[in-house]
Amino acid sequence: LEPIQADTTILGRWVRFPRATIVRHEPRAGADVVARVQRNSLMRTQAATGSWYRVTLPDGAIGYVSGDLAEPADQPVSQRRLVAGEPLLDAPDANATLVLAAPSDTVVGVLGRYAEYELVQLAGSRPGWASISGDASLGR
Repeated sequence: LEPIQADTTILGRWVRFPRATIVRHEPRAGADVVARVQRNSLMRTQAATGSWYRVTLPDGAIGYVSGDLAEPADQPVSQRRLVAGEPLLDAPDANATLVLAAPSDTVVGVLGRYAEYELVQLAGSRPGWASISGDASLGR
């Protein structure tokens, strides 16, 4: 077994990558591709091997990413405006469970994205997924 070089302090957490990333079936360059994700896409780390993380994507797909550029998604990468009543969901899917509806027009931090959704943090509540189609992003 290869010694673990990846940062194990971020295991079990949401991470993102500052550039487009390839998720692979095995922890090696050249392995089959599970998904190609955009810059700042979120995934949850499950384990580490060598310099690779085993991750779960928000849609449930599992694969491996090189850990070179992984960063914890605990600080916003941008901001966006939510309109009153805009739904925040527990997954990046139109059929997901409603976490809450934005109580008023407000600016929130964007922790990352996946597909057509952004994970946003509304002060005093847990993060929720907001559709990009209703996006009024700031500072992109």
